[in-house]
Amino acid sequence: MAASGSTDGRHTGDSVPFWQQACREGRRSGCDRLFMIENVYCGDGSGWACNEVGIHHSGGGMPAADPGLSEAWFSRSCELGFRSGCVNLVMPGGMARDVPRMIDLRLMLREGKPNLLEMPEQDLHERACEHGWTFACPVTRNR
Repeated sequence: MAASGSTDGRHTGDSVPFWQQACREGRRSGCDRLFMIENVYCGDGSGWACNEVGIHHSGGGMPAADPGLSEAWFSRSCELGFRSGCVNLVMPGGMARDVPRMIDLRLMLREGKPNLLEMPEQDLHERACEHGWTFACPVTRNR
């Protein structure tokens, strides 16, 4: 799905932050869509996304809490080098979160292209900001 450009394309409704907001607001299918997108990105190798899926399974929203599944997702996140996933793995019930790393953004902002490994970090931050990732916007980064 991500590789085909079905998620995080240029359309606002394709961005992860859009679906995070839709889920928080209780919009129809918002949480289901967010969960599906994060699952896809975890499968693509995003430690950030794996951690988010683990949090959902640990009772942080949807689906129903399943400690065994949350541990597996946190383990995958940790294996991918995402620190919050490691913290959540050793502190059951934890809800440690952090912003996506550069590698996570390179996976999640492809817009249907194979990868963004050669994109300069400044350009990647600009693209992330355009997709609604406020932490990547210049005013936020300079604080």
